[in-house]
Amino acid sequence: MQDKLLGERKTRQHLTRLGFHFLFVGGFAMLGGALRGFNLLLVLAGLMVGALLTQWRWTRRSLEAIQISPAIPADIFANRAFTLRYRLTNASNWMPGWMLRVEQSIKLEQKGDQGRVATGVAVLRPNSSRWINCEATLTRRGRYQLGPTRLMTCFPFSLLEANREHGKGQELVVYPELFPLRRTWRQQLESRGGGTSATQRRNGPTEGDFFGLREWQNGDSPKWIHWRTSARLNELAVRQFEHQRRLSTCLLVDTWTGQENDENSIEEAISLAASLLTGLLSAPNDQLILAIAHTKSDTTGSIGIDRGRKRMLEMLSDADACQKPDWGTAIRQVQGQTGSPKELLVISSRSLSDFQARQPESARMMRQWMRRGSIRWVDVTTDLGQWVAEERRSSNKKHEETDFPTRRTYPARPILASKLDQSDRTNSTTLGVARESETQRTPIAINGGQEEIEHG
Repeated sequence: MQDKLLGERKTRQHLTRLGFHFLFVGGFAMLGGALRGFNLLLVLAGLMVGALLTQWRWTRRSLEAIQISPAIPADIFANRAFTLRYRLTNASNWMPGWMLRVEQSIKLEQKGDQGRVATGVAVLRPNSSRWINCEATLTRRGRYQLGPTRLMTCFPFSLLEANREHGKGQELVVYPELFPLRRTWRQQLESRGGGTSATQRRNGPTEGDFFGLREWQNGDSPKWIHWRTSARLNELAVRQFEHQRRLSTCLLVDTWTGQENDENSIEEAISLAASLLTGLLSAPNDQLILAIAHTKSDTTGSIGIDRGRKRMLEMLSDADACQKPDWGTAIRQVQGQTGSPKELLVISSRSLSDFQARQPESARMMRQWMRRGSIRWVDVTTDLGQWVAEERRSSNKKHEETDFPTRRTYPARPILASKLDQSDRTNSTTLGVARESETQRTPIAINGGQEEIEHG
């Protein structure tokens, strides 16, 4: 009853390869001793059976006394390392846990790709708790399903491997990859042609935060005069203020795909939108409206709050490519959010002329922005370099020369990327990663591959 309440399952055990060999030798000794009357063979067989029974009892009791509590990070971005933490608690009063291994499966719901993460600890003392970490990198955005946490051990003789599952599966949302933006990206948004409007926010008579003092100029307000400094310098000095700017942006993401462009272009458009979104919402004064034109268009707005940021990133994570996005619904939703036509920044994987040729009806709905010249169309196939820093493109070229999966090879890349030291690169797997903090190293299997971890 207690196991059901905790979401745990029964401990399962099976013979290892060494265990099969051990059992074969023990059975041969028992049979030979019984047929030939050799007492020494019977004694040997009894010792081997005793070792198996000791292994079975030890592994079972040690796993039943240990509880696992996983801790998942709040924000996870594609191609960015994150840390999964597991808290192991040993409730036994006298039995320590030795050579413990923790595994958890990760499955991408949309495509069905699957991988595993693994970590371990050398010893867990009685009546103690310990945190162990596992660093992983997911290379695709979307919704993942985390399986139950599995605790495993084969101590002390490696004749039997026991495993016990804890908890239930849970959903994990991986946000799009974030690009390093150029230093001038905000200036491009503040410009009139950048697709946004920049407005000054007045803070009472000061019109901003205090910046410094300067000499009096014609047109300055007398209430800005700093009389104490003016008396000391024997000339008028006025206070200088830094104007507070607030960006009001309408961001529309086009998820169109066709025969000419590949899935990489869609991912670049979504990643650029996520990068701009994260940068804008880092300032509490900026306002942002996000709309996504795909099969089922969606729109949301935010004023720099965490809840709105999470909602927008989840929308970008769930966005799917389609051949004919529903622009009509997306535009009507944008107008409903703003109340009146405003400046618009469109991020797409095609040019504006191609959009007008393929979807003339949707293009006619955009005439109100085009007549005012308040729309900016960003084609990621040609304009990505205007927003993304050079270090990102040079980093991609560097990765193409290594064994690690890169964003440029999206159709063939795994959902879990390996992250090993230079000395371990020959043992890198294409389906998983695990890293820990102890010095002892043990090989583990990850979906058929071999990889080394450090016990933590």
